[in-house]
Amino acid sequence: MVSKLFGGWFWGLVLMVVGFVWLLDNLGVIYCDFGDLVGSIWPIAIIAVGVWMLWGGRSKEVVTGGPSPQRIKHGLGDLDMSPDSISEQGLDLRMGAGEVELDLTKTRLQDKENVVAIKIGLGDMRVRVPSDVPVSVHGRTGVGDLHLLGHDADGFAAQLNHQDATYDTATKKLRIVARSGLGDIKVTRG
Repeated sequence: MVSKLFGGWFWGLVLMVVGFVWLLDNLGVIYCDFGDLVGSIWPIAIIAVGVWMLWGGRSKEVVTGGPSPQRIKHGLGDLDMSPDSISEQGLDLRMGAGEVELDLTKTRLQDKENVVAIKIGLGDMRVRVPSDVPVSVHGRTGVGDLHLLGHDADGFAAQLNHQDATYDTATKKLRIVARSGLGDIKVTRG
């Protein structure tokens, strides 16, 4: 129950309520002293985070072996993943906050375009790709650095694309779409 309470929907709801109250205060519809409000909420927030941490909050999950499921959702914590294979539909990995380590160097790929989509709200991701498979990678981050197969970009709303020269003609290939709200994205060859 606690992990569901502190999942993505909970913090989304908290941000929406705070934003809505702040907007109404700015428009003069209501009066809210945010100094008093924040001062009152901090102790509750600290207690809630402590309870969440005691009951298995920020964990590191390690996934090895077996075929990748089509979609993986991971709310909070670190994820270290080395799948044996990727399903026909590809791999869609969504994460709220934490670090993602995805090692595809030993993953059996389909004889077609293999699509891996990774989206993380807050945190860093590192992806290792096989050295013998053509790769197309698109990276985008709200705030952070991009390091994609030897090409770099940084700053606000950074975007970067790279595609190997043999990608279009290859039968077995890997397409990676990596997005981060706040954090770094690094894609390297294994």
